[in-house]
Amino acid sequence: MLSPDDYVAIDFETSGRTNDSACAVGLVRISGGQIRNTYYTLIRPPSPVILFTWVHGLTWEDLRNAPTFPEVWPEMASFMDGASGLVAHNATFDRSVLYGCCESFGCPYPGLPFYDTLKGARRSLPPGSKSLDHVCSYFQIKLNHHQALSDAEACARIFVELQKRGLDAASMRLKSAGRPRAGSSFPSQIASLRQGVPAVSLHLFLRPPAENLYSGTIPACFIKAGDWFLPDRVRQGEEYGVAQKRLFAG
Repeated sequence: MLSPDDYVAIDFETSGRTNDSACAVGLVRISGGQIRNTYYTLIRPPSPVILFTWVHGLTWEDLRNAPTFPEVWPEMASFMDGASGLVAHNATFDRSVLYGCCESFGCPYPGLPFYDTLKGARRSLPPGSKSLDHVCSYFQIKLNHHQALSDAEACARIFVELQKRGLDAASMRLKSAGRPRAGSSFPSQIASLRQGVPAVSLHLFLRPPAENLYSGTIPACFIKAGDWFLPDRVRQGEEYGVAQKRLFAG
């Protein structure tokens, strides 16, 4: 049975490994099983170092002139106003980003519970991967994966489809958890990103010629290369950047 309540599906993309590094957000309002409204914006992250361009395609050039999280938060809060809860696929991640950004930038926390369509999919769908793209394929829902609004809209449609199959919203509700500390990392999210990505080549340049710092597997790359791009590792007066991130087989 479809819940008569209003919900807001939410999806964040992040620029880095900490939970206050949101760089895009998509929101989708669901009412009576129907999508009623949408909201999308890029967000200027705290650091110009964008580690996950290879995931979502966003670069510092895309984000440098975007509004900051405190600037977009009033619009987000207004969009969420009156909703019974927030819905996300793998909602622990998006909850961590939302709370991490609110904590880091001094914005009020939304007093809304989270509902997880990943949890719902695991309860009601046949065996197999329950990642967002696989669940969308199962329900024949269009998806531009890792584009925040497309992911949020897909999550909203999955939320409705699961209820049509007899799964009530309450069974997808996440347990309350302590608010994560701003700046904490996403070990489980990073682990999931490692799966299925055979190798990465990262390049650092100080002006031509480019210097290849590291080539290797994803797990070692996150450990060895990731910290090189943190702001406190950048020496003043030198221009650091990620020139390339190449995903390749073999």
